[in-house]
Amino acid sequence: MSSLSKHFNQSEYNNLSILSSSSVERNFLLCTILFLVGGIMHAVFSTTDIIWAYNGVHVMIYLGILFEWLYSIRVRFINKEVRRYLTIVAILMVFWFVVRIIKYEFVAEDSFLKRYLWYVYYIPFTLTPVFMFMAVLHVGKNDRYEIDRRWKLIYIPVVIVAAGILTNDFHQLAFRFREGMVNWDSDY
Repeated sequence: MSSLSKHFNQSEYNNLSILSSSSVERNFLLCTILFLVGGIMHAVFSTTDIIWAYNGVHVMIYLGILFEWLYSIRVRFINKEVRRYLTIVAILMVFWFVVRIIKYEFVAEDSFLKRYLWYVYYIPFTLTPVFMFMAVLHVGKNDRYEIDRRWKLIYIPVVIVAAGILTNDFHQLAFRFREGMVNWDSDY
């Protein structure tokens, strides 16, 4: 019996075989290639008038990297809570990317909807560190380990900050627009 099998039940131990070095190398190579192709496309197409080709392929490459990372999380992590929190982080990243696409590709420049989509950016920005922290609390623990319930109180300030940002038009405490709502995207 290996030292790893002492710490995990048999099904968890069998899942470790998925992490062969060739599988890890393949995932790393795939993500590296996608990242480099995205960077090259950004350098080449951002200076041309072929916006549709640049944005469409560029978005697909980065979403491909995110989905590969999501798959990697689902396969590599044994602890269910760590896997759950990191999956939520990956989904928040995809959500942010989709909001970004909608904001820049489908909404008119002077629309109030564009401003609210900008506010929505901050939902994943505020939630991601909290979910990462919650995942860290479970690292090295077995599936039956439960963190102290008081750690859940960390969600309260995050929800307050997110609500404050989403309602910024009413109080302008998150972002103050110097000339009213006219130049909201450049003068705050």
